Amino acid sequence: MSRFVRMFLVVAMLGGLSAPAAALAEDTQTNVDIVILGGTAVVPEAVEGHLASCTDGTVTRIAGPNRYATAAQIARQAFPSGATTAYLANGTAYPDAVAAGPVAAMNDAPLLLTTAAVLPGETLLALRDLNVTQVVVLGGEGAISASVESQLATEFKVTRIAGSNRDATAAAISASTFATPVDVAYIATGTNFPDALVGGPAAYMAGGPILLTDPNQLSTATEAEIVRLQPGKIVILGGPAAIDPNVETALSAHAPVSRLAGRDRYATAAATSETLPTPASTIYIATGLKFPDAVAATPLALANPMLLVSEAGLPTATATAITSFTGRPCTPIVKVSEFTTYYKAGQARVTNIHTIADAADGATVLPGETFSLNDYVGQRTVEKGYVAAPAIINGEIYCCDSPTNIGGGTSQFATTLYNAIFFGGYEDVYHKPHSIWFSHYPLGREATLGWTGPDVKFRNDTTAPVTMRTKHTATSVTVQFWGWNDGRRVSAGLSGSATTEDGGSVRVSRTIAYADGTARTQYWWWSYNPLHPDRR
Repeated sequence: MSRFVRMFLVVAMLGGLSAPAAALAEDTQTNVDIVILGGTAVVPEAVEGHLASCTDGTVTRIAGPNRYATAAQIARQAFPSGATTAYLANGTAYPDAVAAGPVAAMNDAPLLLTTAAVLPGETLLALRDLNVTQVVVLGGEGAISASVESQLATEFKVTRIAGSNRDATAAAISASTFATPVDVAYIATGTNFPDALVGGPAAYMAGGPILLTDPNQLSTATEAEIVRLQPGKIVILGGPAAIDPNVETALSAHAPVSRLAGRDRYATAAATSETLPTPASTIYIATGLKFPDAVAATPLALANPMLLVSEAGLPTATATAITSFTGRPCTPIVKVSEFTTYYKAGQARVTNIHTIADAADGATVLPGETFSLNDYVGQRTVEKGYVAAPAIINGEIYCCDSPTNIGGGTSQFATTLYNAIFFGGYEDVYHKPHSIWFSHYPLGREATLGWTGPDVKFRNDTTAPVTMRTKHTATSVTVQFWGWNDGRRVSAGLSGSATTEDGGSVRVSRTIAYADGTARTQYWWWSYNPLHPDRR
């Protein structure tokens, strides 16, 4: 869709067209597309795959090998016919970039990124590809050096917009574009980026700037720009923790003040998106943990929503907002379960625990699929980094000249994984406890691992993909499951007893309470053997 057509739709939705034209724009609205900004390191493949179930439209990704290349790709997509002017901001410091987003969009110009000292080749190539003739450098020489400006000046007309600090630079960026009066001015903290990150489309739609302030005191430069702008209203992005009520009071002396805020950055993004016109043609998805991809996309997104995801999941607020725009159910991807087990540092088995945890990290199981730990990580071999360590062989702890000893101790990871499965409410396809119980494992709720068996298997019997995330320290290993278990709640029970020396019998129960109000309880029985007298 051309930038002209998108502008036409925005004007129609804001009431700038006649009623029949506005109706026509809405009647011809196609399915809502989703565009992911950035690579799989910031928006994982599991999230991308899941988003396909949240819309009847397409799901695509704009990404380059780094933030500068991603911004360049976004610019090419936004301006396929080129652009006369481009804005250039520091790609490692957010203030100038977040303030420039709506200004670039208003001026039909891309927002590209650079380092302070060196102009990235990807950025220079994009400027050439877009046939840019003028580059507006944002921020002082601490943000973008004189040497970068000089390099640009050999090919382009260069101007610089800067103030004495980040708030003053944001005010100067506003003054470069917005004539007085404006309908609205948006205010965000200048000490963090998430709230301002998603304000670009709203500011563009309303024809107003994003200004920055100290979170505890209204900045002098910001107040001066507000006085000049004479806004009809002021909208604060973020809650009281982001901008203190004292600042809100100071702002209210200039115009009526309201807030767009949620309990976190994802909910604030969703709340901001609710102010945008519907139906949307496209939803843009970016990481909420870094700023470059989202700010570079404001000239592409225009008045379409910008929503945020975490590194591993699709927050509930984001999923709910997507549903409101697409009309299709969209379940979140959240941390469903997490389990940690502990061990003594410095043992050979710790190497094996860490190696298998790293191998399993990032495993994604789609709805209906069955996961096998053995199938996923393969045989434990020296070539893969596993070492010889004690293992249970024929009912006794043995070390270390058997092939079975290569990878000894990986049952610790199997046990940790099994408990994440257990408490996530996923279907237990197969697991087998040890023949001897060890006190560093939960009694009865543990699993052994061998090649080619025993194994740990589970089926993803939910409606969303589940991704395994692992981490470890010198004394612990953790498995997290990121997905959506359809609102299941799990409780565990144990009866019986056992010790390492004497063995014993136990019964483990798991009760799963489902979102529809039903519940079921499962039971597993196991008898432990006593430790051989020679090994006590």
